[in-house]
Amino acid sequence: VSQSRYDANQPNLKEHHIDRLVNDIIQSVRASVANHPNLKDNHITQLMKDEDSSVRDAIAKHNNLKDHHIDHLMHDSDVWVRLKIAHKPNLKDYQIEHLTEDPNKMVRNTIAKHPLYKKMKEEGKI
Repeated sequence: VSQSRYDANQPNLKEHHIDRLVNDIIQSVRASVANHPNLKDNHITQLMKDEDSSVRDAIAKHNNLKDHHIDHLMHDSDVWVRLKIAHKPNLKDYQIEHLTEDPNKMVRNTIAKHPLYKKMKEEGKI
């Protein structure tokens, strides 16, 4: 396991190695590879749908999430995943609006501090 986690953090991993790690049976390996900068869209999509919430939590921190990834993760059943999404600086208006209605107060409080939320509030959009 520790070798696989070590491999997951190597900066110049080839795509076939990333494929293997994204499909690893051990969740901590999948969570480790979730922050790799060379993940392709299909890797991110697979990890954001992982059955283990720690893997989804790890992928929610990834710097290269696209809108469709955020759209999926902002509906996640795990509050910690949604909280990571609420911290993203590049959210769209509709994502901010959705997160303002999150059932969890921590998520709502976090989104209320988001710069876009403040701008939307000033403009009367929220």
